[in-house]
Amino acid sequence: MLRLLMATNNPGKVREFRSLLSRDDLELVTPAEIGLKLEVQESGSSYAENAVLKALAFSKGSGLLTLADDSGLEVDALGGCPGCTRRVFWISRVQAMLSAASCCSSACKVSCGLECTISLCDRPGQSPGRGPIQRRYM
Repeated sequence: MLRLLMATNNPGKVREFRSLLSRDDLELVTPAEIGLKLEVQESGSSYAENAVLKALAFSKGSGLLTLADDSGLEVDALGGCPGCTRRVFWISRVQAMLSAASCCSSACKVSCGLECTISLCDRPGQSPGRGPIQRRYM
């Protein structure tokens, strides 16, 4: 049976991965289940870079095939913010989002989407593969 480490400590993402990847020949494990305590600084300038950073770090720490992701909300009216820089989401951007939402009539929609990139690392230290998941509009 193939073991796949889900490079996340987020219970919601673990549930989603388990639901999507449920197979008899695949054992999905979390960092907690294998005793791996690791927090990766998401310092990349894109979802792809952050997913790769996590896949590499968790693969190196565990020696396992590792699946990582990075995702975020992008509001079109805010030029794609908060996006990948959501952890540095300044007050001015929050105020801009609230302002954009309050000025819309019921006939006008502020579009946004959830962007996500998945990265899979099959050998520690090896550059992982990655790919985007289509944007879902809300």
